[in-house]
Amino acid sequence: GGGGGGFGSGMMKSGGSSGRFSGRPFNGQGMRAVEEYLQSKYSQNGSQSVMQLTGMAAANSLFNFKNSSFIKTVAQILKNRQIKVTTLILDKNGIDNLEMLQPLCQPLKDSLARLSLANNMIPDLQQLKFLNSLNLRELIIDPNPGTADVVAEIKMVAAKELFPNLIKLNNIPVTDVVQFDLPDTITKGSLPEEKGGAIEPKIQDIVTNFLKRYIQIFDKESRERLDDFYFRESSCFSLVFQPQRLQNNNSGMYESADRNLKGDLLVTELSDRTRVGRSSILTLLKSLPKTVHELDKFTVDAFQPSNSATKLEMINVSIRGAFLESDPSFRRLFHRVMLLSPSKNSYGVGITNDMLYVGDLLKVQQNYS
Repeated sequence: GGGGGGFGSGMMKSGGSSGRFSGRPFNGQGMRAVEEYLQSKYSQNGSQSVMQLTGMAAANSLFNFKNSSFIKTVAQILKNRQIKVTTLILDKNGIDNLEMLQPLCQPLKDSLARLSLANNMIPDLQQLKFLNSLNLRELIIDPNPGTADVVAEIKMVAAKELFPNLIKLNNIPVTDVVQFDLPDTITKGSLPEEKGGAIEPKIQDIVTNFLKRYIQIFDKESRERLDDFYFRESSCFSLVFQPQRLQNNNSGMYESADRNLKGDLLVTELSDRTRVGRSSILTLLKSLPKTVHELDKFTVDAFQPSNSATKLEMINVSIRGAFLESDPSFRRLFHRVMLLSPSKNSYGVGITNDMLYVGDLLKVQQNYS
């Protein structure tokens, strides 16, 4: 037996299991080498137990974290010997694919609270999803190639979504990130509610009627009919698409028009992706996925800037909320800023400039069931 969750007595028999490490057969001798190393790096202090495996890959050519047989061997030893590990340190092991570590999750999921993956070759934060069965309280993911240019807030959001009980990331306390104030229970298929905005009373009816009709056409009718809203040939539209984690089959429709300044586009390409004139704008809007908005769940702020230099009465409208992509059903965050100016159309105003940001809802906002 494992002596109550430790490396107690005797070595575990290989049971005839075999595999390959860099072309070598994985035999009983190889398994013993792994177990002896694990035992030498394991320590206990009361309820806390540490497996310190920093640089293990450099200690023996068998210890290859890119080889599934080696990972499964470690997992088998931990499981069969019932080794309880509360802290696992895997720094400096050349790990570049966290999916390879999934076999370790099963024997560690009930005990592991702290995990360090610093100084490996992890290419992006999305890799953490392969470890989300662990109930981590502390995680160290820096430095790694895929985290160097990611702002701390994004790292915190991504890690917290995957590990809800996380209290420290990179030795920094995890703090709440600003997000929608959602009720604890919400009807499946509905959208999160934003808090009410501020619209100047004198333009309340104009803005409300304008948005209701715009959204109705955008969601339910042919978007060709939006031409009355973009009434100037100098009207402009631009789109920024910034998904952090969530992608679906419609993502490419946004990416083709994305003007994200943090992307790899040249200045000329950014300029080309600004749509000017109703024909160009409508062509783009018709190419975007079908959507379902709920106007009463938006935050709408609207005001009329004072402008003594001209009689032109413009209205600045900011809309923030979420929408469903109806085919397939998928929720996204959006923030839209429109500059309206007087028009002879039936609404009295039209769009001079329209800027749309589309991004991800947080995981807590995605799950309404």
